[in-house]
Amino acid sequence: MRTCKSVFSGVEYAVKIIEKKPGSFLRSKLLKEIEIYHMCSGQKNIIQLVEFFEEVDKFYLVFEKLHGGPLLEHIQRRKFLTESEASNIVSNLAEALLFLHSRGIAHRDVKPDNVLCVSQTDTESVKLCDFDLCSDPAYSLTTPSLGTPVGSLEYMAPEVVTGRAHKGSASDVWSLGVCLFAMLHGYFPFDTSDPAEIGRASCRERV
Repeated sequence: MRTCKSVFSGVEYAVKIIEKKPGSFLRSKLLKEIEIYHMCSGQKNIIQLVEFFEEVDKFYLVFEKLHGGPLLEHIQRRKFLTESEASNIVSNLAEALLFLHSRGIAHRDVKPDNVLCVSQTDTESVKLCDFDLCSDPAYSLTTPSLGTPVGSLEYMAPEVVTGRAHKGSASDVWSLGVCLFAMLHGYFPFDTSDPAEIGRASCRERV
């Protein structure tokens, strides 16, 4: 991620540069991501896409610039957060997910790496980012059933790990619960070196 500054206003923005490498760049996937960002315009707990530009060999996505860095860095530095901080963060992320799910979109990669803090001193004001693994917009009030196991293993719901069809909204909520556990304890609720353990897990066992 780079930083740019408007020559008119002097405001700084964050720029994500995507190279059009053969075999790894999918134009349709990027355009879907851009569409989702536009659908989320104005939602205070989702990073805002300001503009995008295309060149022969690159795409540039221009976002609002936040100064707090990823939530993961704060957890790693402090080991764990207070109950009040974690509660406010989860509340803000739940609002972002509710907004996505109401538009038929599952994020599918909810984790502290993809949560940005507004500032170094205000870690409770956060914004969800990184929509490249999102499901296609369904334009309905419920997210579709999904069967593709994508995301980060540590935060995956059991049905995602085992490849069973699942509701993307439910798997996002599971991931949010893992984030909450990690914020409060500084470690994961199960052994992430053994995918089978995650696959055997259930909400009933974790309560």
